[in-house]
Amino acid sequence: MLTGPSNSMGDISTYAPPSSESLLASAWFESIQDPMLLCDPSLVVLAVNQAAADLLQTSAEALIHRKADHVLAPAVPIAPTLQLPPDARLEWQCDFQAPLGDRRLLDISGVALYDRLAGVAGWALSLHRLGGAEPPPEFLGRSAAVQELLEFVSRIAASRAQAILLVGESGTGKELIAKRLHALSQRAAAPLVPINCAALPENLLESELFGYEKGAFTGARDSKQGLLEVADGGTVFLDEIGELPVALQAKLLRVLEDHTFRRVGGSRSISVDLRVIGATNSDLEAAIHERRFRSDLFYRLNGVQIRIPALRERPEDLPELSAHFLARFTRVHNRPIRGIHPGAQSMLARHSWPGNVRELRNIMERAVLVEPSALITTGSLAFSDGSGKRPAAAMADPHAAFSLRTGERDLIAAALSETAGNQTRAASLLGIGRFSLRYKMKKLGML
Repeated sequence: MLTGPSNSMGDISTYAPPSSESLLASAWFESIQDPMLLCDPSLVVLAVNQAAADLLQTSAEALIHRKADHVLAPAVPIAPTLQLPPDARLEWQCDFQAPLGDRRLLDISGVALYDRLAGVAGWALSLHRLGGAEPPPEFLGRSAAVQELLEFVSRIAASRAQAILLVGESGTGKELIAKRLHALSQRAAAPLVPINCAALPENLLESELFGYEKGAFTGARDSKQGLLEVADGGTVFLDEIGELPVALQAKLLRVLEDHTFRRVGGSRSISVDLRVIGATNSDLEAAIHERRFRSDLFYRLNGVQIRIPALRERPEDLPELSAHFLARFTRVHNRPIRGIHPGAQSMLARHSWPGNVRELRNIMERAVLVEPSALITTGSLAFSDGSGKRPAAAMADPHAAFSLRTGERDLIAAALSETAGNQTRAASLLGIGRFSLRYKMKKLGML
């Protein structure tokens, strides 16, 4: 239905046809996390962001050139006029059948887009799922290890398991797997509540988890629900569970055993229906021997253990992951980088990846920021040895530790990084002229 003005979607007032879309506008549209469609005056879809494609479980190519009110059929047909006032809105609901999933009720709201100069009208449609969960987050990888992991995660998510333990090195994607477990479960419409057990002191962690009653301690002026209550019916994700204080481990075990707990300072037992997912990158069995972790809690959680493989165990996924992060950060930072030079790709393949996918993500973002050419080169890759020292620029030849060519390249890359790619300022830092800098960059293959 066509309605009056509203500010709920922001002050979108201009629309650029595809022939004049700027790179910045495309990056902005793609980076929006809310599902959105851009349509012409008759609601023919012109652009689809990734969030909308994920929600509809349909590729953007399959949606473009189709009418939005046909794909997302409203209960009452709508007929938007070609003469749109700048403040016009569309609103309807749709019972949508996802091609690869279940039916989902969607709320669609749109604002008119009007170019005052060209007089071109269109629509920006925002999609929201009602009474349901978001699609499961994507865990990239086509290797056998990842496919086996995802198949197992799907089976466990659909089960009635109430305690799950995720194990794996730091940066492997344990939180992503926890989100998939929740999104693919029958609890998906209820909250997923994450909490980092290492980030809070014991007394604060206890009150956050279990809540407290009025007057339980100084400053407790009112009663407060804990995160376990907030997540009732859903999932609690306890990251770094190996850092949970021993006293709280006993209380958590009680929650897993009889689904009850008491607030801090309370005497009333509170019942909850929860799935608890714990995650750790430490050796819990060693922690048991050191009396830092309760064996009964470990065995209760370890009934269903999911191990996330390290990146070095699935090297065939490295090109896909690298390309994914490159595409993401070129959009976010608006950098005109087309791909990764074969030499840089070879260097990525040789690295041992102690920080796993998180390390790759950070390295690719830095490379996108500092790379002056159209391809990511070895000079823009900086690896850490895990010692906490400043990352060193990667070398094309691992035996060329004292290469003048490599040292010069590293200095130029560092100067460009310091100046966010500004060649004039980088040349000034290096004590040379801009043309001299460009000459050296061309000689070194950086242009």
